[in-house]
Amino acid sequence: MATKIDKKYNPDKDYPYFLYNPKGNGFEYFRTKELRDNCASDEVQAYLDDAWDEQVTNIVVGEVTGQASMVDLEVKPTTTDEEGVDGEGSYWPDGCDCRCDYKVMPVGFVCPSTNQLTQKWR
Repeated sequence: MATKIDKKYNPDKDYPYFLYNPKGNGFEYFRTKELRDNCASDEVQAYLDDAWDEQVTNIVVGEVTGQASMVDLEVKPTTTDEEGVDGEGSYWPDGCDCRCDYKVMPVGFVCPSTNQLTQKWR
């Protein structure tokens, strides 16, 4: 029976160490350097089974320090006119509950304004 490896496929503040294998699973994220390095070693060996594959040099490891995160979130006002314009003159298309920008922020950053959105969707 195969052992389940503690990893994720999206960056997370608790899984900051990554392994990238373009011919494998792409990016994988790990809690520890040791687990990441063990998995990287296995990935390298898979490239070397039958003969030397030059693509082995595309396997990389590292530590995530930042990721694109939602910033400056604005929640759609509860009232807009028949054309979708709010009291400040901003247009809100149908089905648009919020708008925001994205910026690279430290891993685990959560835009403080998301609380407004969470409350609206409850």
